[in-house]
Amino acid sequence: MRQPQVQIRSGWICGKEHHGVHTFLGIPYAKPPVGALRFLPPEPPEPWSSIRQATAYGDGPMQYAESGFTTIPAYAQDRTLEPPQHFSEDCLTLNVWCPAKTDHPLPVIFWIYGGAYTMGNAAMALYNGEALAREGAVVVSANYRVGLFGFFAHPSFPKSATNAGLRDLLLALGWVRDNIAAFGGDPQNVTIQGESAGSAAVNTLLVCPQAKGLFHRAISQSFSPFNHDEWAHTREEMEQRTQAYLKTIGIDTLEQAYTAPAESLLGRQADYMAAEFSPYVDGDLLPEPLEQAFLLGHVHDVPVLLGCTANEATVLIGDRHQVTRASIDATFTRKYPRHTQTLWDMYGREAECDPAAALARFRSENTLANMRFYTQVLERCNTSPLYTYLFSRQVPGKDSDFYGAYHASEISYHFGNLSVIERPFTPGDHALSRTMMAFWLSFARDGVPSAPDQPTWHRYRKQDDLWMHLDVPCHFGPLPAPERTDFLQSLLAERTSI
Repeated sequence: MRQPQVQIRSGWICGKEHHGVHTFLGIPYAKPPVGALRFLPPEPPEPWSSIRQATAYGDGPMQYAESGFTTIPAYAQDRTLEPPQHFSEDCLTLNVWCPAKTDHPLPVIFWIYGGAYTMGNAAMALYNGEALAREGAVVVSANYRVGLFGFFAHPSFPKSATNAGLRDLLLALGWVRDNIAAFGGDPQNVTIQGESAGSAAVNTLLVCPQAKGLFHRAISQSFSPFNHDEWAHTREEMEQRTQAYLKTIGIDTLEQAYTAPAESLLGRQADYMAAEFSPYVDGDLLPEPLEQAFLLGHVHDVPVLLGCTANEATVLIGDRHQVTRASIDATFTRKYPRHTQTLWDMYGREAECDPAAALARFRSENTLANMRFYTQVLERCNTSPLYTYLFSRQVPGKDSDFYGAYHASEISYHFGNLSVIERPFTPGDHALSRTMMAFWLSFARDGVPSAPDQPTWHRYRKQDDLWMHLDVPCHFGPLPAPERTDFLQSLLAERTSI
């Protein structure tokens, strides 16, 4: 069988076909950011003359090989979530899945992976776009630089050389605009979508002036731009953090940072994570802090679908058997030092029986309150419709009664990839996956999420405060425990000073 070939601006590429879907992997969208280009904005790729094979994923961005989902207990049985075998600086590639045949331009879904801006890659089996493409979309995923390599800051850099990892995403979106029609996609109908740090990147693109016109809808999963001090650094703060981190690995000059082997720049993982490398306010891509940009309404006015899972924090609290009342108190004090007694009144009884469950519940409900706070800010500043969801499905598997609908558990459902994960999924899970794919695709197609034989998903209105509960069955209604959500949201508003 003749393999599919497509001509893009850089040259011809050859992919592969599987059950009616064409797949093109590892397409360079930039020059390798190595040597003199290390830490700097990406540059367009050099063209090639012969047909380039696009049948294997590119290397993942530089990171700790043991990082990521495989370090989280709830994912222990999901061997398909393991990272690729190779990480390198030469990582700026993207992947495209598209139907083999189409008679009209299709909506484009541009997926941004999570990983706390220090890990993650586009090659994870969880993110395979084949099933979604088969339903009628062109799916794109792109590697972007993370950690020190993506968010290095130095006083000698001009504004145009800051936030390299964010500039990677902008260049990849520009590649989509210029090339996606060759794959049957509509460059005027692009939806950006991300989860966790990928959602943070979506939120950042929503307020990035240079992103205007590169996308037309957004899906933000499990991350709000509010009350995240760890990802709200100024350029000066990131310069100081960069310099402090480099000293921990014995690097004192910019020249040494450029000439050091890439692996040596990773240093000790604890030091690396403490530096909190992430997009920073640089006066160019990010003229102001995310909170301020959203509160002032400096947001691209596009339809947004957003939400989170019901049990976000069950996989984020570490070893559940190590959680104590002291660790709960430390969390209360760090988050809301003026309200610790009230929080103990709310969660103390559960903490007596199961401290881990109490901490997970507080952090999960706080995340939901944060997402609703974000929703209501967006509703106030934008005219485009908003749609909100709560993924409530208890995912089957080891200790599912505790983990429930954990952080990132919805991804395999909306990608249609349950079959690649080794869990005892039921017919109900597969039906929910088909429903979520339909919701996500219809939103990408025309800005309104809908699915056959499912409740109508109305746009969000603060006075109604109704959400789509993604479960078996789905239903459209109020949030659970609204009194807790109301109280926690009031504390978030207090922290945000509005």
